[in-house]
Amino acid sequence: MSERIYNIILLSIAGAISRLIYVLLTRNSKTNESVTGRKLDIKISSFAASLTFLVICVAGKSSDINGYFLSKFIPDYVIKERFATNMNALMRLPPLKRKFRELKTTSEVRRYVYELAEKGMKRLDYVDLEKWNRIRAQLASVSPKVCTGFWNGKLTEDDLIAAFSRLGEDVAGQWFAITNAAVAAEFDEQRYAAASAEDFSKGLQLIASHLEKDKEKMTRILDLGGNANDEDSCWIMRVLINEGEKLDKGIKEKYLRYLATK
Repeated sequence: MSERIYNIILLSIAGAISRLIYVLLTRNSKTNESVTGRKLDIKISSFAASLTFLVICVAGKSSDINGYFLSKFIPDYVIKERFATNMNALMRLPPLKRKFRELKTTSEVRRYVYELAEKGMKRLDYVDLEKWNRIRAQLASVSPKVCTGFWNGKLTEDDLIAAFSRLGEDVAGQWFAITNAAVAAEFDEQRYAAASAEDFSKGLQLIASHLEKDKEKMTRILDLGGNANDEDSCWIMRVLINEGEKLDKGIKEKYLRYLATK
């Protein structure tokens, strides 16, 4: 089930339940002999129905509930097929096809594409960098394994597939589009404005200034690097992704571009 279909079903359910509540509550108003009382009952019924609609929609769009239901309708194999289809499409591109002839096995081809994608993220334009960061935030929110893997590098394709199964095909499609753009940019050695460690440090300093009690924790985990435990790894990754999203554009672009090189 796509995200769009899920949203339609969610709105339909919310509308039906809120309508039922309104009908049930307005029935009681008919027994009220006072005209003013009946009008008040109707207003209360309308408010209760509207509030119910809002609560159901908000609850249904929460990451846990949304992810749970989407994962029930999107088995891992569907996303796995999308991964395979996307890989096959990349392998058919003329410039890459010539390079692939030099590689001996499918594993070598896949490894080469993944390397291009990883190295090419830093070459993306600002709009795609923002999309990349937001999708990573979504992935980290639904999968502790992916969240931890973003920090320590121990991220597997199966972990990503399971996470995308919870987020839906629309999000997976956005990720493939960004990945393909990164592959093409790296293969063509597309020029970009390189970001330095100093640029990244400026972003970190601003992020740390908003953390208050967690500044020391952030410093400790950064010093540990990939040796941090899983809980700390996921925590620092969420901080870097989510707080980085709040930076001003001038600092944010260089911060994200440097983050994309790591």
